Amino acid sequence: MSDKAYRDALIDRCDFFTFSKVIMRNLKSAHKEAEQYLRQCNLTPFHIGHMITLYRAGAGGLTLKELSDSAVCDKSNTSRVVSDLESKGYLVRLKDKDISIKKYSVALTKTGVEIARQVSARLRAFTESAVCNLDDRDLKTFISLIEKMSAGAENGLRRSQDND
Repeated sequence: MSDKAYRDALIDRCDFFTFSKVIMRNLKSAHKEAEQYLRQCNLTPFHIGHMITLYRAGAGGLTLKELSDSAVCDKSNTSRVVSDLESKGYLVRLKDKDISIKKYSVALTKTGVEIARQVSARLRAFTESAVCNLDDRDLKTFISLIEKMSAGAENGLRRSQDND
């Protein structure tokens, strides 16, 4: 078998849809549990993604642009999420100390921090159970492969958009 035929056979074995089904099958129960908790807090996964980003940023918070970039979300959707979280009491806007600057940062309230901490802990526990059969070397390889796949997917998407 030629190198190209061998690579094609390997790619067929890990096609995206099969890979996605395997991953999703294993994530379903974790998603159900997480969604129940989020519903109790009147939140969606979209909300919690922004909250965890802010939680990891710390008490100083992030500007809207920083939050948007870190959460990999466009600025208009981030703005809607910020307004939503603020109205629910999970987030506050922090004005810059220099009043001539119109920028503000957003940060989690104590309640927001607690929710983000609990969800982060649950996500970490799920991740730990998902990779428990990997030793340190395997885990480093897995992370490296995910990063390479992500970069490849981004490049493919860019090329596809350039061709449109």
